[in-house]
Amino acid sequence: MTQVTYLGKQSEEKKKPIEFLYYLNTERQIKAAEFKPHQFKHVLILSNNYNGTGLAAFYAYEDNPNKGVIYLGNLNDGVV
Repeated sequence: MTQVTYLGKQSEEKKKPIEFLYYLNTERQIKAAEFKPHQFKHVLILSNNYNGTGLAAFYAYEDNPNKGVIYLGNLNDGVV
């Protein structure tokens, strides 16, 4: 099961599932997402409106937080 952590103000709304749309690769290029949130053990929600884009920013990783991926995507109604 994926553990989701919301950094900053806690939302009082019901938890929303995460949809990854893009990720930042090692060359600092934005690419289409290749993985889904449920494929990671941990997903940190960094921002729900990153730089006013309307997209949320996430940090997803397995066991080692030093080996994660930054994603941009949506918070939608439902579960992870």
